[in-house]
Amino acid sequence: VDQPAATQLHQFDSTQFAQVQRNTRAVLVSDESRDNLFAYYPIAFSRTEGSMRPDRIGALFVHWSLERPYRYLQWQTLREAGYLLLLMLFACGGLFLLLRRQMLRPLRRLQQKADYAAAGQDVPTFSENGVAEIVSLGQALDRMRQHQVAGLRDVRRSEERWLFALDAAGQGVHDWD
Repeated sequence: VDQPAATQLHQFDSTQFAQVQRNTRAVLVSDESRDNLFAYYPIAFSRTEGSMRPDRIGALFVHWSLERPYRYLQWQTLREAGYLLLLMLFACGGLFLLLRRQMLRPLRRLQQKADYAAAGQDVPTFSENGVAEIVSLGQALDRMRQHQVAGLRDVRRSEERWLFALDAAGQGVHDWD
């Protein structure tokens, strides 16, 4: 077209082209936003016989826009972040269910049995499965309930003996400490 490349291609840099002609080495540069890559590759057009160096050196100018790869990487990143978010939600849900099954349900059952025992109702042993601490808590509550039942039994026996003593005395009873 017999016109300088700088007039036809607004991205073409004449100083980079001159550097490629002088050094006969390829140059790769990017714009300030790093969205475009520009490559200048030296090309030998003619060589005189007996000469090792070419007489005319031109350059191949290549422009790569990185806008599409950047958009693709951004989309991939968002998609993988979504997958990771779903995976984390699934893992948290699984941990919640495991926590509920291993900790909260046994604790709730122990609380109900402790409430029944506090109300004076007969409660079977506090045998719960689950984490070792919950089993240990159930055993401690069972020992406490056994001591409570034994103490109540002793109080009833003492009360019965006291009533027998009062009935047998007829007139009165004297108690000293």
